[in-house]
Amino acid sequence: MIATLITTEGVYQRLSDGSADTLHEHLGAAFDMVTLTGTTDMWVSDDGLHASTLNPEATRIARQAGIELDVYGNAIVITAPRSNYALAH
Repeated sequence: MIATLITTEGVYQRLSDGSADTLHEHLGAAFDMVTLTGTTDMWVSDDGLHASTLNPEATRIARQAGIELDVYGNAIVITAPRSNYALAH
C-alpha cells in the first residue's frame, strides 16, 4: 500500500506505509476516511490541532473524485495500492 502525505502548501511526501501507526504519526489520534475510488482513500485528521486549516490540494483531489467537500487539515494522507495519487499531482 502506497501512502502519500499532502500538506496545505500542496507538497507531496511519500510515507513508509499506510499503517495505523503511520496515520497516527501524521494525522494525530483521531481521523476519518473518505473513499475516493474503489482502491484509493483519503485520511483526514479529526484532531483540532491538525484539522483547522483548509487544505486546497486535498479539496481539489476530493472534487476531482466527484466528492463536493472542503477538506480541512494541515496534512492529509492518501493511500492506494499503486501510485495513482502517490507522487503525481
